[in-house]
Amino acid sequence: MKHGDSSFKIDLPFLTNSVGSVISHPEGKIEPKKHELEFFDRTGGVHFIISSPYSSRDIKAFDRDGNKLGFFVR
Repeated sequence: MKHGDSSFKIDLPFLTNSVGSVISHPEGKIEPKKHELEFFDRTGGVHFIISSPYSSRDIKAFDRDGNKLGFFVR
């Protein structure tokens, strides 16, 4: 990755038993959207949304129904 380049690629193995997801909301609102709730219901039990400016205070966790979950970042 070049200096100043904000995009990168990570090759991960295909997982058939997903435990959740991580979603970016660059606009700053950290609440699941309707289409994300539909996705959550099909893809595991814990889902993280991180928003701009992307610090540890800008992350929330949700269950498959969109209820907030407690967690901490070390």
